[in-house]
Amino acid sequence: MKNKIFYVLASALVLFSCSKEKSPAPALDTPMRFAVTVEGTTKASVTSADLKQFYLKVTGPNNAFSYFESIVKDDQGNWKASQPILWKDEESAITYAAASYGALGKEYFNATVTDDLFVNGASMGLLTNQSTQARLLAADLLTMASTPLTFAASNKGLVPITLKHGLAKLNIKLTLAPEYKENGIGLEANPIVDLAIIGMHTTFSFKPLTGEVTIPLGAPKGSVIPFMSAYDTAASVATYEAVLAPETLPAGALSLYFTVNGKDFQWTNSEALALAQGGEYTVPVSIDYNTVPSGPVTPDPGPSPDPSPLSGVFSVGESSTVNFSPGNLRATYNGSSWIWGFAEHQWDYIGNAAGNTSINGNGTVSANGTVDLFGWVGASSTWTGAAQYGISNSTATNNVDGYGNVGGEAQKVGWGATVGAGWRTLTSPEWLYLLSTRETGVTVNSTGHARRTHAVINTDGTAVKGLIIFPDGYVGGTPAGVTWGTINEKSDFTTTCTSAGWTALEAAGCVFLPAAGYREASNVTDAGIGGGYWSSSSSYATSAFGLYFESDYMSIQYGGSRKYGFSVRLVKDTE
Repeated sequence: MKNKIFYVLASALVLFSCSKEKSPAPALDTPMRFAVTVEGTTKASVTSADLKQFYLKVTGPNNAFSYFESIVKDDQGNWKASQPILWKDEESAITYAAASYGALGKEYFNATVTDDLFVNGASMGLLTNQSTQARLLAADLLTMASTPLTFAASNKGLVPITLKHGLAKLNIKLTLAPEYKENGIGLEANPIVDLAIIGMHTTFSFKPLTGEVTIPLGAPKGSVIPFMSAYDTAASVATYEAVLAPETLPAGALSLYFTVNGKDFQWTNSEALALAQGGEYTVPVSIDYNTVPSGPVTPDPGPSPDPSPLSGVFSVGESSTVNFSPGNLRATYNGSSWIWGFAEHQWDYIGNAAGNTSINGNGTVSANGTVDLFGWVGASSTWTGAAQYGISNSTATNNVDGYGNVGGEAQKVGWGATVGAGWRTLTSPEWLYLLSTRETGVTVNSTGHARRTHAVINTDGTAVKGLIIFPDGYVGGTPAGVTWGTINEKSDFTTTCTSAGWTALEAAGCVFLPAAGYREASNVTDAGIGGGYWSSSSSYATSAFGLYFESDYMSIQYGGSRKYGFSVRLVKDTE
């Protein structure tokens, strides 16, 4: 199979390209040189010629020296580290391993790669929108497991790097029945639209030192939009390509949803499909013109693939802006796996319904339901599966029980990768800038630089309390059905909106954070009264920073216990 990109769950990693030496520099040394080969060729591949960077871990005998480096190709085609990696001539051998995120740079790489993570592994999120050639190239990773090499066999320090594909490649060939052409369909262009692959795991664990890719317990399932690589007008065959995590999909586990000439179709695998690491597979599907599909085809359960952010632009720093997700993050348990997505509306929240109130300690729920209040789990945690995302009823706050106990540490796994590439959680300083110091350049209700207001919106006959956040350069004025209250200060939810009023504010880019309450163990408190929203920043050993508000109260840097289930509202950096 072909090229790929090495990307990891948002809060797990950070690019690291310095070396460390565990013993004094040897008296005799030789700079290492590299000969790089990429095995396999498919449309999604990075070849040896266009590969630009990889990470290398080198260890000497008895750990005499150890290096971790980012190796890049210069303009002359030579591979170089930021500083020469020296081979100790008198030592008999080295062991080395490599991994790469492809030729496209860091656009889709959401985590930090360190020496320790290279050795111990980390969780990664599959790129779910692979609809373009560039995204397909970005979706896979390249890896070379730890390999021994003696200096005598190295041709004076030449180290061969042979990278193999770490994920699996799926080719989908959809063939239209002859009747389509007879009726003028597909004569010049592919008439198949909205193809989505449903039912695969979208999170996996990767250990670069061994090249091992595994599916962790409780890993979420979701949707992938494949790349249409070719359409043969003569044969009426459309070819799509996707990169997926290696796993065995039993019969009925994988579905294709697509539309042809206004008809919705669903195809489901009737036999088990074993996707091996580095393997390439083809799924043939015939589309009968006269077959009338049974009912509309909607990916359910599961979110729309790679959902789009809202239109409003919000400054979260002096030179950084974001768009918000269309609703709060939620995860639905169907009895065997988790399906991640966003609430349908900005005002939606689960509250005391099944899911939030029936969470078990093992990261499942005692009845099928949806969770939208998550604990904050640090990188020092030993939890895996759904629990590492904060789906647990543990009330303890020590490392033994899972939440982590290191002050200032990063999250174990970022929530953003559960729903697609680029989604992330705001840091605590970003929340503070957004809600307290941002200069929006607009005036609302005689208050300059309007940023936020405690509000009640009435929709579908229900009054929902929450926080309205104005976008940069808000131009919505005062729509019909909106009565402004206190702006930029805490208040008793004095701004009110009818359904039509909120529709106008949302169209103008406003964001609404519902007062969804908070969860402790399986008990939800203050739903409809107050709202807590996590940042990605930890504070002390057993707490993390978040936003919390209720009537006449506002704390933008609230230090909440990690065991609390708070809401999560994701953002994407503006393009």
